[in-house]
Amino acid sequence: MSKNKVPNVLKVSGIGDGLGQSQFIETRILEPQSFTQQQLLFQLPKVGILNSNAYIKLQVQTASVHQRFPLWAGVWSQIETATLFCGGVQVAQSRGVGHLWTLKNFFRDPHNRNHKQSIRTGAASAMSVNTLVAGNVGTWGVDPSEDYFSQNGNDFDVQLEYRPQTDANDSGEWRLYLSDIFPLLHRNNLPLGLMDDNFTVVLDFQDNNVRGERSVVAGANAWSTASTMTIVKPQLVADLIFYDDDINAKETTMEKLKKELDSGTNLPFTDMVYVKQYQASSTAGSIVDNQALLGLDHQVIRRLFMSTPRTNDYANAATSGNEILGNYYSEGSNQQNTLQLSINAQPIYPSPISSDNRLHDQLSQTFPTPYKINQAVYSAVGQCDAVGGLVASAAQVTDKQVFGKNQQGMINRGHYYGINLSKSYSNQLGTGTSIGRQSAVLELTDKLSAANLGPKDLHIWAEAERVLSIKHGKIMVSGS
Repeated sequence: MSKNKVPNVLKVSGIGDGLGQSQFIETRILEPQSFTQQQLLFQLPKVGILNSNAYIKLQVQTASVHQRFPLWAGVWSQIETATLFCGGVQVAQSRGVGHLWTLKNFFRDPHNRNHKQSIRTGAASAMSVNTLVAGNVGTWGVDPSEDYFSQNGNDFDVQLEYRPQTDANDSGEWRLYLSDIFPLLHRNNLPLGLMDDNFTVVLDFQDNNVRGERSVVAGANAWSTASTMTIVKPQLVADLIFYDDDINAKETTMEKLKKELDSGTNLPFTDMVYVKQYQASSTAGSIVDNQALLGLDHQVIRRLFMSTPRTNDYANAATSGNEILGNYYSEGSNQQNTLQLSINAQPIYPSPISSDNRLHDQLSQTFPTPYKINQAVYSAVGQCDAVGGLVASAAQVTDKQVFGKNQQGMINRGHYYGINLSKSYSNQLGTGTSIGRQSAVLELTDKLSAANLGPKDLHIWAEAERVLSIKHGKIMVSGS
């Protein structure tokens, strides 16, 4: 077998390759090895093959009946960092997890996102043309036909059974799929039974210092640092694959797989390199030119993603963040902004990308499916006057409420960025763009004419190629 050919039994949706004839699945529910309100750690068993559909289930208890998850992020707003270890080796890590998951969720098809994800994660992004609320017919708003929402006059709220509650026994049970956190598990099953050391999954929880980090509040109620969100009853649900080999077989399936891995087989995967930069505030009408040195020397990068929410306002913690979306959004310019990336001192675009439709097109090219977000929340174009102020009569989002807040607060808050650097969408080594000794430089300009701009956080994720080698029970991770 070629050293870069992954055994089919380790591929997600792989086909049989003669390693075994009879397969069975055993589901195990694992308790945490350690658990506090700051960190959660699970240790995976050293048996079988971990199926990629493993997930963490948990419940969330609120301090007040008025608390809600940030609308687009749901339970993912509770997670800051996720790390996968094997023994003392860090295999993969995702930082800014809530922001990245919110961005990627809009790549899912609407049925998956609006039905499965809202129930599994408490995140709701379904929108529809309003035909029910008088005076706003023809504008966009949260989809009232979704069972996830309840309606009280002109205000929408999450159904009681689908939101965290003050009594944990009444709270929904949320699922965080490991394949949504670690791209490695999106493409590969892990041979736990061939390892000398245990794999461990570590989640670091988000702080609760300002509104929007872990919760927002409904109605006219004030957020405070006492508005805590408490994680309760976490467990990891893992499907383990085993083979029912013939008792007279000369080699078991796992022995055959071990022989292939020991011969030097590499498992290609990707990991997320995270960079966070601060954009200082500026006066109305000025243009801010952000340049971020990404520090990706000698790595192969397949795609970049960016999110640009407002920076936490610790001096005004009770009003920080978006009152519906919390911190989990990306605010665009209400004038056209520009995007450029230089690699090895060469720009990848002949001229900077300078219109919202082209920015959306570039983001849609990062995966083989387009970015499915409502135009009215992606761009302010057509909804602002000449100096960038929102024109109520031109707003394409209803002024009716969700959580008791005006839904027009979501306009231009889904303005995420993405750049495709891959030659194909296949999981093959070398499909990305190789970065040399000169650092990649990302340049993003921003302009908000009607009001002071910023400050903002620039969350940047670079999806980098990695190689996982398992030999004689030991693991090694390297760049491609």
